[in-house]
Amino acid sequence: MKGERTHIVVNLTDRLGNQLFQFAAAQQLELDGASVVFSDRTDKPFGGLAEGPARLERFTGAKLLIASPLQELATGYLPQTNVRSPRLGMVLRAPIVLPTIRRIFRPTCFEPRPTTLPIWSRYRIQAYFQHRSWFDRSLASVLNQIEIATHDARIQFPTFDLCVSLRRGDYVGFGCDLSFDYYVRSLELMVDRSITSVVVTSDDRLAAHAFSEFLRSKGYDACTSNDVNVEDDREADDPIDPVLRDFCLIANSRNLIMSNSTFCWWAAELGDVVAVGSKVRIVAYPRGWIEFQDDESDGLVRPEWTVVPT
Repeated sequence: MKGERTHIVVNLTDRLGNQLFQFAAAQQLELDGASVVFSDRTDKPFGGLAEGPARLERFTGAKLLIASPLQELATGYLPQTNVRSPRLGMVLRAPIVLPTIRRIFRPTCFEPRPTTLPIWSRYRIQAYFQHRSWFDRSLASVLNQIEIATHDARIQFPTFDLCVSLRRGDYVGFGCDLSFDYYVRSLELMVDRSITSVVVTSDDRLAAHAFSEFLRSKGYDACTSNDVNVEDDREADDPIDPVLRDFCLIANSRNLIMSNSTFCWWAAELGDVVAVGSKVRIVAYPRGWIEFQDDESDGLVRPEWTVVPT
């Protein structure tokens, strides 16, 4: 029927950093008049590295609309099903793709949003949406949602002169982890910043501890995020989520050395919004994480960030 809203299913995949891009892109699609629901595709065989939508909802204060079985069917998938493998003796959750797979739009990870989206009345988008054109008009709103949802927790954490973010985990196996030289070069940017206190956040406790030891050998008062406790945290019935803790420490920092992490990107963006006591906050960003055909500042790198060779 003429004038009917387009119905779009957005795949929700992987962990918080990627999910926030998917959430922001969905909000912009809503601004454009589409009706958007999410398909929870965070379950992966053998445990995977994904997490469900609950943390995304806590970080944004939103209640996600999840696709119904009919909406899944109409856009190329059967609802996720429990399949028991007789060989492995375990239950796997997996999608079954239908012939309507042609109703699935799959832009690449860093591809800009096309001028014209598909004209189907119902379709699915399977993407990471990591180009600013997908969320430039919804970004301010999403950051405001994150600020409101995380504010009470964030203000409990101290503000460090510098936060250093290390992304390890699966990046090491993929060869995507940043070099030690990148962090040394980034530290050189901070020599005139009167930096004393430094916190190191990482998904690898040993790496965080080792880097904090290196910083102490250079005269910094350094610790890891695991060493940071909020007041009465040990007595709390609901202790602070370590993911939320690291996010808050990154956002609170007066200066930041970023990792090549979507999680860190969102925390850095929030930190710029809350303007943590300095109008000249230095944010060091690793060159080569994302290769755009256009100017990098049109993608994910803010013009005021300092790009550092890796």
